[in-house]
Amino acid sequence: MAAAKLMEVPLGLIDTLSSGFKVVQRRPWLFLLPVLMDLWLWLGPRWSIQPLMDRLLNWWQLQNLPAEMAPAALPYREMMQAVGASFNLWWLMDSNPTWLRAVLPGLAEPASLGAAPGVVTIQPLALLLWAPLLLLLGAALGGLFMAAVASQVAHGRAANQPTDGKDQPAPERPMGMAFWLRRGLRTFLLAVLLVLIMLALLVTTTLALSLLLTPVLLFAPQAGAGVASMASLLIGWLAVVATMMLYFVLAAIVSDGVGLRQALWRSFNVVYRNFWATIGLVLLVSLILWGFDLIWQRLAVASPLGVLAAIVGNAVLVTGLTAARLIFYQERSAAWLAAS
Repeated sequence: MAAAKLMEVPLGLIDTLSSGFKVVQRRPWLFLLPVLMDLWLWLGPRWSIQPLMDRLLNWWQLQNLPAEMAPAALPYREMMQAVGASFNLWWLMDSNPTWLRAVLPGLAEPASLGAAPGVVTIQPLALLLWAPLLLLLGAALGGLFMAAVASQVAHGRAANQPTDGKDQPAPERPMGMAFWLRRGLRTFLLAVLLVLIMLALLVTTTLALSLLLTPVLLFAPQAGAGVASMASLLIGWLAVVATMMLYFVLAAIVSDGVGLRQALWRSFNVVYRNFWATIGLVLLVSLILWGFDLIWQRLAVASPLGVLAAIVGNAVLVTGLTAARLIFYQERSAAWLAAS
């Protein structure tokens, strides 16, 4: 039986994507959550951060800057003015570590239904409370979304490819609301923990480099600037590598129900043993999302029906791609565990 498992060949990238959208075809309710989130961002009240932008603009007056810096500062002032006029604090729900993705934040002036949503002005101090809460809300919805998709992906794989249970313990049956609520909560909590760990590592690394480079900059400014540039490039390269190696951490958590340390190990092994296939998956998914973003933009400026089409189309696309990425991980993780 082990030899038979070793002979199993995971699906190619195109077949993996096709399988992901077949999951959506069988379970169309899976894309309901991204649709509802986008509808709220479109028709719900808009929380404006204009007071914060006004304070920053008042503090950063061109006449208070050196004459040589004024031309360079002008584009940044214009950008802050545009952000203050258009940014909706609810968009922070879309800035979550999961694969849940809304379409409204990327649309420029989507057509409305006639009545503009109410605008609530958020004061700068209130942002300290609401911004983290909205980020956590987005992560919680993302964990629920991934758990629901993962349960249906695992259910389909279990129905098509039953295992004998000898090489690894039988997984929890991926059925029912109780399963994906419990798994979604676990995914949310571990996703927040992972983000906090990464932020702590980033802050620690930045502080350590600052302490090391300060004496060099004081005594040899040119050499210090060169060392700082090299350090920045090294940190950027390490960040890209870490992003790739951690690409399937949440997939491992939501699919296998493991802890964070085991999820890190499984993600590393799946990426390491399928490096070029993972690179291909990341590039293909990114290209698809980028291409369809252009289509949604064209639809959204046409009419309210175009906005609705963009919302539904994005929800189907995101759900199908999420299912495909989970299928990619589950197949290659199963092959690695069977071979080990």
